[in-house]
Amino acid sequence: MYKNDPAPGIWTAGDTVYYWKSGNSYTENGINYWQTDFYKGYVVPEPETRFGKSYWLSYEYPLGRLLPLSASYATQYKLIQEEGETWTNSWTDWDGVTRDWSWTNFQYYLNKTSRDLNGDGAIDSEDSEDPVRYDDTFDIRLDKLSQYDMYYWGNGEMSKVKAYFLRTTGALPDYFTSPSTVAIDAVNHALNSLMDSAYSIGIDTYASKIEAAKAATDGIF
Repeated sequence: MYKNDPAPGIWTAGDTVYYWKSGNSYTENGINYWQTDFYKGYVVPEPETRFGKSYWLSYEYPLGRLLPLSASYATQYKLIQEEGETWTNSWTDWDGVTRDWSWTNFQYYLNKTSRDLNGDGAIDSEDSEDPVRYDDTFDIRLDKLSQYDMYYWGNGEMSKVKAYFLRTTGALPDYFTSPSTVAIDAVNHALNSLMDSAYSIGIDTYASKIEAAKAATDGIF
């Protein structure tokens, strides 16, 4: 864990949480060293003003809007979902029937397909192995990738699909393709306008407007 501000308990923009990645010991000139590598996790973002107050915000982007990978990574990496251990539990419903519930852990990473495995500085026939398993020497872990159940209504029916989202507090990593900022800004503006309206007129008045909107043919806000 790293903090820019030495004052205890005070987090400021740029403060970062690092997670352990690997450790290695080696000897040089008769001296023993231990090297520990970490990878960057949460970074405290710059605060943003909402409704007259400052907040630290995080954003989530649908993974489908960030793919394919950006040009400099597209030929070297592929996105992998690696299945891990499955946990099973049971519960009894109101009818006394035992129900099983299970959860499978997955890890997500960018698997590097072009690897200098023999360390000669070139990608050649001796580097042909393309293992689909995580290797922190070459691959990029995606710890901020989340999976949600998304529901859609259409023709009187509801459909459920698994959807992946990337969570970030700042700029997107350079291996992802940036989504349309025009669309993001439009949605952000519309949502904040609604919240500003609710904040300014009071929750009770706002709730009555929502009820009225159910029968309205055009906007009343």
